[in-house]
Amino acid sequence: MMLSLEPSFAERLKLAAIAMVILFAVLTVSASIPPSFEELGNLSKEAETLFEKEWGVLDVWANNELITLLTYIPFIGLGVGGFIVFHTGRLFAWLGAEIGIHPVLLIMFAIITVYGLVEFMAYGFAFSQSMILSYTILTRGDVKTELKWTLISIGIATILLLVAAWIEVSLIEFSEEFLGTILLGG
Repeated sequence: MMLSLEPSFAERLKLAAIAMVILFAVLTVSASIPPSFEELGNLSKEAETLFEKEWGVLDVWANNELITLLTYIPFIGLGVGGFIVFHTGRLFAWLGAEIGIHPVLLIMFAIITVYGLVEFMAYGFAFSQSMILSYTILTRGDVKTELKWTLISIGIATILLLVAAWIEVSLIEFSEEFLGTILLGG
């Protein structure tokens, strides 16, 4: 697929979908690398800090929105976002080791329950638009038009992230209630 100077909305959707698949691949590869004993300790401390807080829909959304907004920064956003996705894979590796489930199964659960798919589609929009904007700047293309597309992309990603956060928090709350009921026998 050759990228035209001004990609259509359909081409942008394709690029976002391709970026999403690449990001899932990065996440999966990262999660599949067995963590060292030292890394397990570091990831455990980081996860402990994350899990200490009660995360509501707006908390999850704000965290993911910040990551997404950083990704839109031309040239450096791709590296920052890629690093964050890779590091998230490392947290999946830790969680898998902690609970005895292969981390790829945890990623599959996030996809099957839809929130991971919706969240990563938002990241796909951010990554693809960052690439297009960077390309436009390098080729001295119509930056003004791309900034408009960037705002549209941010709007779409924001809505997707809000939906994903709501699904994720709802699943967590349901799981806690369901497991609490089973464990307490009632």
